[in-house]
Amino acid sequence: LVDHDLNDDLSKELDLYDKLSDEYASYATKEESDFYLVLRDLVDLIKRFKSGNVRFEEMRAMEHGCGTGQAMRHLKRNGLKNIVGCDINQKMIDHARQIDPDGVYLNVDSDRLPFDDEQFDFVLSCLVILVIHSREIIQNIFSEVNRTLKRDGLFIVINTSRELYSSDRRWRFTESHMFAENENIVSGSLIKNRIKDTDINFEDYYWSDEDVNEWAARAGFHLVHIHSPLGVDSDSIDWKSERIASPFRIYILKKKC
Repeated sequence: LVDHDLNDDLSKELDLYDKLSDEYASYATKEESDFYLVLRDLVDLIKRFKSGNVRFEEMRAMEHGCGTGQAMRHLKRNGLKNIVGCDINQKMIDHARQIDPDGVYLNVDSDRLPFDDEQFDFVLSCLVILVIHSREIIQNIFSEVNRTLKRDGLFIVINTSRELYSSDRRWRFTESHMFAENENIVSGSLIKNRIKDTDINFEDYYWSDEDVNEWAARAGFHLVHIHSPLGVDSDSIDWKSERIASPFRIYILKKKC
């Protein structure tokens, strides 16, 4: 388990999201946002890599770090019946419950999930590890998720890509190129980003493919696929650099038997 001091540090890092929770909740409900690219291919990826004959609609799922519930609502709209959302930030949970009164949203500590072993067919972690500065905390999250997954269960980790912070890129919804400190980043570097036309400014952390793969292996997963979603004409969104480079990485991890 993660020690008390590390959890205190994590709570401090999440203070920013607590202060921005109202505006972030409003942004997350917009039809046109970078969440579209994050979520567009998610259901197809789960159906493609799931094990066994269980139908997507009947899978039991958990979202770790659900925030205001955007990803959960997307999965439910696509037919998923049994999913629970967990987040360390009570204000985010409150917003999720207001937007989706029928959803199940739990405020949890980061070091121990309140579920028995082997409960879920898949667990989703959407843009969570980028807010965490500590490799130890992230490793613990991966291990806890592994404990709660059924044999051959999927852990889908969505994170930002190295490309997102390139000064050469111009994105449809964010302005990471404006921050000089994003140049020459390495895994674990503090990075900054801003959502256009809002007061939402982020200070997060960049984590590399190599680190994600290492955490996965130590926790008992093997990496089966990395998906980098690109913007296409059929999205009906005026994508910019998203057409040639992906701002996101979607890791499909499978629990080892």
